Amino acid sequence: MDARLVTASGQVGLPRQDPMVVIVGGGIAGVSAARHLINRGVQQVLILEAKDRLGGRIHTVTGDSGNVDFGAQYIHGQDENPLYQLALQHDLIVSPSSKLKDTNKSITAELYGNEFRTDNGDLVPKNTVRDVNEVLEEAYEKCNCCLDNASTNKSIGHHFETRFEDYLQSCDDSENDVITKRGVFDWRIRWELHDNSCLSLFDATNGSYQNNSGDYFIDVRGGFQSIFHSLLNDIPPECVRTGTPVSRIHWRGEENSGRSRKCTVETKHGGNVNCYYVIVTVPLGVLQTNINTLFCPTLPQSKKEALCRRGFGSVVKIFLTWTEPFWESSFEGIQFVWTCSADKSKDRLPKNTLTKKNGDPWWRDIDGFHVLKENPRTLLGWMGGEGARLTEDLSEEEILHTCHLLLQQFAPHLKIPKPQAIKRTQWLSDEYTKGAFSYISTYNEPGDTEEMVKPLPSEEDPTLLFAGEAMSHHHFSTTHGAYETGIQAANIILQNEAKKNRT
Repeated sequence: MDARLVTASGQVGLPRQDPMVVIVGGGIAGVSAARHLINRGVQQVLILEAKDRLGGRIHTVTGDSGNVDFGAQYIHGQDENPLYQLALQHDLIVSPSSKLKDTNKSITAELYGNEFRTDNGDLVPKNTVRDVNEVLEEAYEKCNCCLDNASTNKSIGHHFETRFEDYLQSCDDSENDVITKRGVFDWRIRWELHDNSCLSLFDATNGSYQNNSGDYFIDVRGGFQSIFHSLLNDIPPECVRTGTPVSRIHWRGEENSGRSRKCTVETKHGGNVNCYYVIVTVPLGVLQTNINTLFCPTLPQSKKEALCRRGFGSVVKIFLTWTEPFWESSFEGIQFVWTCSADKSKDRLPKNTLTKKNGDPWWRDIDGFHVLKENPRTLLGWMGGEGARLTEDLSEEEILHTCHLLLQQFAPHLKIPKPQAIKRTQWLSDEYTKGAFSYISTYNEPGDTEEMVKPLPSEEDPTLLFAGEAMSHHHFSTTHGAYETGIQAANIILQNEAKKNRT
C-alpha cells in the first residue's frame, strides 16, 4: 500500500521551491485535479491533506472478514461515467447486478431481492413493495426540474406525500393493506434520507441531478479505494503532504516576478506555501463551518450565501460481522417495515435511549441490513436523518446490542446470534468532513452551483478555484461528480496558463 494513503510520519517538510498550484484536500477531486495537471506537463503541484491518509470520503477499511467501505461504496451508472471506465481498465468491476439496467426505473430495485418484513416478522408481498416504490419513483421524477423555477421549488417530501396519498385513495385496500403500504412508504422515506444525506425530505429537492444510465449499484473489487489507488499512481510522492491542515488561504497576493496575485496558504503547523493558484476541494461541511475564517480576504457575499444554502447532511453505516453467516447463500438482506408505533414495539427493544424530535428512538431510522458481496460474514445497515446524527454519540456496544434486537424482531424465523464485531462511521463528528455529502436544499436558488464554482477574483483571472462533489452541476453527492470537478478546475488553470503564454 502506498504510504501516502496511510501516514504522514517520515515525510519531509513543506517544499523549498514554491509550487504553481496548491490543492487543499486529498480526496478524489483534489487527486483528479493534480493528476490532470501533472499529466499535461504542470509538475509544480502540491496536495495538502489535513488527515494522515489520502482519499477523503473514500475510505476502505480492511478487517479479518474482508473489506468495508466507510465512505463511497458504489459506482453509480455506466454510460459517460469516467470512474466506471477507469474501473473497467483496471479490472475492478465486481459482476454487475442484473436487477437494474435502467436507472429511469426504480433505483430501489437493487433491494427487491431483500426480504421486506414487518416488525411482527411478517413477510411483505413483493408486489406491495414494488407498487409503492414505483408510485414514489413517479413522484421523484417531478423533482427534477424544481430549480428551473424558484416558485416551484417543492421538496421531495412534498411530492412523495402528495403522490402517495393520491395513490392510496385510488386503491380499494383493506385496513391491514393500508397499514402495510404506509409501512413500505415509511421505509422508502428512510431510504431516501440516507440516499440524499438530508435531515428531512422536506428540506431536499432532486434539483438538477442526472443519473448515468446503466447499473446504479456497481461494487468495486477490493473496495472503492482500488479506484483511488489507480489515480494516485500518476502522482509523485513529493507532490503530496498528508497531516497538513490548512488554516488560512490568502488569495489576493502581491505581484511577484511579473506575475500577479500570488497566494499564500497557511498551515496549522506553522508552515506557509506560496503559489499562483489554489484549488479548494474540502467537503462542503468544512467550507460552511470555516467560511468566515478560512479565506483572506473573505469570500464575496454572493458566494458565501450560495455555499451556505446548499445542503450537507449525515449518513451512518453500521457493519455487523459474525463468526459464521447465520443466513443461507440465497439471503440478500432484510429491510425493516414498521407497522406499529415506537411505543407499541415489542418490549425487548430499548426505549431509554436517544430520541428524535418526534419522540421516536434513533433506531427507527435504520433502513435494514443487507449482505456485502465482498464481505461474506458482514451485514451493512444504513441510517440517515435525525437518527444518523444521534447515533454518532452512542457507544458501539449500544448500537450492536440494539441492531441485534432489531434483527431478531424482524426475522423471528431465523436464529440470529449476537454479532462478533461492529464497525460504524462517524463522518459528522470528523472535523475534516463534517458530514457525508451534499444535496440540493429547498433554500437553493437558480444559479447557486455556478456561483459556488466560480473562480476568484474572476473567470478572466482565476486564482482561487473550487472543486468537489458539491460543486458538480448534475452529479453532486457522487465520486464521479467530484472527479469531474477536479478536472474542470485543472482545465481552467491550463487554459489560463496557455492564454498567458500567448500574450
